[in-house]
Amino acid sequence: MWAQAPKPRLVVVVSYDQYRGDYPPQFARFASSRGFERIRREGTVFANAAYNHASLMTGPGHATILSGMYPYRNGIVANNFCDARLQRCLYCAEDTSHGLSAATMLVPTLGDRLRRLDPRHKNVGIALKDRAAILMAGMSATTALWFDEAAGGFTTSSAYRKPAWLPGLNTRLPFTAYQGRTWRAGLADSLDPAIDDVMGEGTMSSGRRSFPHRMPMASDSEQYVADFVRSPYSVEYLFAAAVETIRRDALGADSIADVLAIGVSTTDFLGHTFGPDSREVQELYRACDTILASFIDALDTLVGRTHYVLVVTSDHGVAPIPEVIRNAAEAQGTTIDAGRIRQATLRRAVDSALTHRYGGPDSFWVERILEPALYLDTALCQRRNIDIDSAAAYAAAALLALQGMEAALPSAQLSQDVCPEGLSLEHFARIKRSFRPDRCGHVVLFPKRYWIFGSTPATHGTYHDYDRSVPLMFFGGGVGHSTVNDAASPVDIAPTLGRLLGLSELFASDEADGVAWPLVNNENGSSLEKDEPSDVD
Repeated sequence: MWAQAPKPRLVVVVSYDQYRGDYPPQFARFASSRGFERIRREGTVFANAAYNHASLMTGPGHATILSGMYPYRNGIVANNFCDARLQRCLYCAEDTSHGLSAATMLVPTLGDRLRRLDPRHKNVGIALKDRAAILMAGMSATTALWFDEAAGGFTTSSAYRKPAWLPGLNTRLPFTAYQGRTWRAGLADSLDPAIDDVMGEGTMSSGRRSFPHRMPMASDSEQYVADFVRSPYSVEYLFAAAVETIRRDALGADSIADVLAIGVSTTDFLGHTFGPDSREVQELYRACDTILASFIDALDTLVGRTHYVLVVTSDHGVAPIPEVIRNAAEAQGTTIDAGRIRQATLRRAVDSALTHRYGGPDSFWVERILEPALYLDTALCQRRNIDIDSAAAYAAAALLALQGMEAALPSAQLSQDVCPEGLSLEHFARIKRSFRPDRCGHVVLFPKRYWIFGSTPATHGTYHDYDRSVPLMFFGGGVGHSTVNDAASPVDIAPTLGRLLGLSELFASDEADGVAWPLVNNENGSSLEKDEPSDVD
């Protein structure tokens, strides 16, 4: 049975970029009673939520959240990819006519679907990252805003309406207002916070990797912006703009339900630098908790608790910094297999293998690497009359022999639905959910557990549990207090919200990979009766 409650006037989905699934219970000791813990205490919490695709990146994650479909259907297979049909490479939010939009998405979002039913529905996305705001809101956003230093704050593109109030917003909320401020550690030693200074972490622009972190002056724009987007000041700035957007666009003001998607990008920017086990990440989420508490209070005042639903989730998790976990293991007298795979290593392996196989002078066979895809030089193969699928198979074998590599699959093998030996069927299915043959290059590759691509201190993008696991919490009108231990996923958000809005026709059984959950009281954590999922394999 579905809970009988007034239909929400406003749906708010907040994605904390790189918010890993174990963070809420782990950080509960740092939290107040009015932010994340208020949601956990009064709302519905899915304790085992995880994505079931493989390319755990910002673009694919945010496209999944409000489309209810995985990358193999929504088309956003990575942050950057090459489209074989268009014969060019794309940024996931690229629009050749308007600069930026959701034109690369192949399916509608929840907001898009609502506006198809009735254009009076408002559909708003706001974030620091353009792709977060755009891919959650979709093509029909009535307002889509993202941070752009060159534009003087929040901006939009010609694909969307430019709000008349936007210049005033940027004047009232100057992003330069935080220059010279000092971000200090505030967690008490009694709460057992992480060690502040750990070898292997990155640094702020000052070169410091420990508190306090002083914001540069805005006149040094490159360093100021780099530190601003990694500090709690940018979270404060984002939510202040979100509240202003609710007021200016009159979101939730009538019975025609509106959608507001908020992308908290700061958590990703900082997490890449300092890693998931850092003091900085803990201090940032403590600040996020305070800001979220104030935002909930604002929603209660502006819309009313019974008239909105708030969803908190993330687009992906994050892997630990390899050097940090290796050093920690050594300090405890053990070892852990963790490391990095550089793009130069990938290129050398393929170039060497294909030159050895096909002979001739040394050649550069790799055209580009856009993780998780490797693209071979098709023109070179054509000139030498080499079958591209055969070359991809040899390249995959060479890549799989590299230390730290777990999966290297030729696209032809994925298209034929053949799971290679040594790769679990579960991981293979997740790779398939991220795979489109026209957008995934010639070889798809993923590292072993605790191995990462590149030189960034911490990153994500794999099918391993630390990248897939994310929080999923619902709060507000019509949402009962419940802890659900069954497996769930952010792909379920859009269908669940569609049903909560009383619009079951929004997502037909073949138009979503996610399922619609009933948000009713279920305090013992047992299974909830839910709609059957569609076949996503």
